[in-house]
Amino acid sequence: MDLRRNRVGAVAALLLLVVAVVGASLIPSHTPGTLSLSPGGPVQDLATSGLNFDYLIIILMENHNLCEIYTHCGGTGTYMTSLADAYSISLQDNYCNVNPSLPNYLCLSGGTDFGCSGYDGDPNSNGCTSSAWNSENIIDRIVGAGLTWKAYMEDMPSNCYGSNSGNYAVRHDPFVYYNDIVSNATRCNQVVPSGTAGSALLTDLASTSTASNYMWFTPNTCNDLHDCDVPIGDAYLSVLVPLILASNVFLTERAALLLTFDEGYGQPIYTVWAGPVVKTAYTSSAAYSHFSVLSTIESNWNLLPLTSNDQNAPNMNEFFTTPQGPDFSLSANPSTVSFVAGDSATSTITLHSTGGFTGTVALTASSSPVGVVATCNPSNVNGNQTSTCTLSGSTPGSYVLNVTGTSGSLTHRTSISATVTAPAGRDFSLSASPSSVTFVSGQSATSTIALHSTGGFNGTVQLTEASTPPGVSTSCSPASLQDNQTSACTLGASGAGSYTVTVTGTNDSLVHTTSIGVTVTAPPTPDFSISANPASVSFVAGQSTTSTISVQPSGGFTGTVSLTAASSPAGVTASCVPSSISGTQASTCLLNAAAPGSYTVVVTGTSGTLSHATSILVDVTGSGPTARFTYSPLVPVANHSVLFDGSSSSDADPSASLQARWDWEGDGLWDTLWSSSLMASHVFTTAGTYAVTLEILDSHGLADTTGRSVTVLRADKIAPQVTILSPSNGAIVGSEDLTVAGTASDNVAIVELSTDNATWTPTTGTTSWSGTIPLKAGLNQIYARATDTSGNAHVVEITVIADRPPPALTSDVDPTIPVLLVFSSIGALVGAHAFLAARSKPRRGGPKRAGPKKKKETVVVQQPKARDPWLLAGRGFVKR
Repeated sequence: MDLRRNRVGAVAALLLLVVAVVGASLIPSHTPGTLSLSPGGPVQDLATSGLNFDYLIIILMENHNLCEIYTHCGGTGTYMTSLADAYSISLQDNYCNVNPSLPNYLCLSGGTDFGCSGYDGDPNSNGCTSSAWNSENIIDRIVGAGLTWKAYMEDMPSNCYGSNSGNYAVRHDPFVYYNDIVSNATRCNQVVPSGTAGSALLTDLASTSTASNYMWFTPNTCNDLHDCDVPIGDAYLSVLVPLILASNVFLTERAALLLTFDEGYGQPIYTVWAGPVVKTAYTSSAAYSHFSVLSTIESNWNLLPLTSNDQNAPNMNEFFTTPQGPDFSLSANPSTVSFVAGDSATSTITLHSTGGFTGTVALTASSSPVGVVATCNPSNVNGNQTSTCTLSGSTPGSYVLNVTGTSGSLTHRTSISATVTAPAGRDFSLSASPSSVTFVSGQSATSTIALHSTGGFNGTVQLTEASTPPGVSTSCSPASLQDNQTSACTLGASGAGSYTVTVTGTNDSLVHTTSIGVTVTAPPTPDFSISANPASVSFVAGQSTTSTISVQPSGGFTGTVSLTAASSPAGVTASCVPSSISGTQASTCLLNAAAPGSYTVVVTGTSGTLSHATSILVDVTGSGPTARFTYSPLVPVANHSVLFDGSSSSDADPSASLQARWDWEGDGLWDTLWSSSLMASHVFTTAGTYAVTLEILDSHGLADTTGRSVTVLRADKIAPQVTILSPSNGAIVGSEDLTVAGTASDNVAIVELSTDNATWTPTTGTTSWSGTIPLKAGLNQIYARATDTSGNAHVVEITVIADRPPPALTSDVDPTIPVLLVFSSIGALVGAHAFLAARSKPRRGGPKRAGPKKKKETVVVQQPKARDPWLLAGRGFVKR
């Protein structure tokens, strides 16, 4: 089945169209019942004017029972359920009661499955599709009534495409199964690709000049739920259907939408009518079928039925808001008759009164072509009376007898198909059933001879039998037949061979024969065969499994069979208990192996000189995969993407390839398809705790599942709080690597440090944190940034002074002179230090000079500016 990458693309394309349709909603703005016909019923001189609707769209989905869709009985189609609740749903639509897809599409378009039960082939590809190929269809009726039509096929490569292509399945396009559509260029050009996201249909619905009276839409094999799960198609329809209901045609005209499925599986299907002419919040338990859809269309536009199936099917007019005035309809039973020329046949015409109709209906009959005459008695009916029409004709051929009922301005008709056959002479024929038999020499078989009388033959037929070559004895009882009797013939022979037994029937000069092919086989030699069930097994190395060996005796074999088992290549140990069996006994063979690989275990049965063997294919695998996964961020937030990574999963066989699928809610429904990518992203839309499950499947078919509880927090917009506790702002520190500590609060995910507000170093801890950061000499800004689980961040900063050890003093510096240093911009005394006044060294050999007097100096040091080349470093000044 084609998969979710395509599905998401299709739905996304549809979403682009939503922007153009403002106000598209489940229930359009029409008030039910405001659109009505003028008194007296439909206006038949307008091609588009129908009893209940003027425009019809049929959307056909695939392969689901009602209760797989309808949430009120366990289904998962949430949008489709809301559509049904808003409009009208049929709870007992039993489709065409046939499988697979093709015959149901033919029922909806041709009034019969043409015998295609169990067949899903291409157009005109076998007997049943050849029958459809040459038959009338609903388009013949639509065109014949002057109505317009168009069929839209999603992913169809070109107009009227007659074979499968990608997600386009030709069996889901009934119109290319009819020759008078495919071979007619005008009609063929009405079967068109639907465009991206149904754009061709939606464009046509923008105007009554482009919309057709009868429209059909088939989604591709994923969106119609043939290959994909219910949520995919439900999401697809949740976009497409509101756009249809909000289109100009549906907002301004008498339009109806039928959303239904091609088939179910022994249960009713989902069938919903929607649109401005449809009843709201309406549920029906009346029994319907695909033929009822045709009957509704034919009733709406007063079209001739295609077959007796749609002719006799109940229409679905109860779902519409059209006032049902007094009216009637007619039906014929049987609708198909056959008789010999010169003879006659009858059909009963039934009057069905609706809307309080009490009038009298006058019946008239006409033949097309002329050749059959019908007399209906009584010729006038009322209420729910019946009339018996007697048909007669003398010219062999096929005819349609139209019985028309008239009451005032109301006129309706029904038709009877009549076949007139040529009269036959009085004669008979014989048949044998079965026409060939096989039995063992010395035994016997039977075949039934039937007499078939034609042309009024009523004589007695004598039976005689002869074998060619001689060797088969035949006895028929009774030996003579009359009317349509049968005779049981017993055939016996003692010699093996092939024979033909001819049974001859005689009545005066009339002689006819039938033949029975006879094969006589020699008595079989006592023998046996053995079989294994299952004949192919798989298990994990170090474990075991079993296979049952049984004996099939033949030719009266009654001996005991001894069993032995051998592995090729060696590696599988097989032990069969019991080791000898006879009659209907069975032996259970226990198979085990320690090493992975592919093996064949041959079990041989021996009885005297007879020996037979059977094989068991053994696949010994490794222990299989181990599923593991991580996710990030570790604290997910609602409406933010979470990356799930299963790449840490492993397998006992390193060469095995792995696939993954994910269940985001732990509800047992897999939300992704198998993928060779072991990573996936998901957005949780609401806060809460989710049981996320990963399943890993290896290329040996072995799987492992693991789950983790993921807590998703509510997204917030408030930044966290962060405080630097140590060091304090303005502190003088003496270390190149400074430890900074503090606190933070409000769902903090991480705290980081920086000295430039650009490059960040993570700290240890969150609510109480610490970290080390390098400093440069002099002034340093230290930034602390806290980021919460929602991505909100808050930054604080402090200033510290890095005070490093001073350089060594020269002999010309007197350390005893105190100097008072003041940072005037800080406004506080920073520290004091002694500077030495320069003094000369004494000359060698010269007199000593008195040293300079010590004096105290005060130096004011301002905080350096950003461009000041001088900074305080250690206990002196340096130029940076």
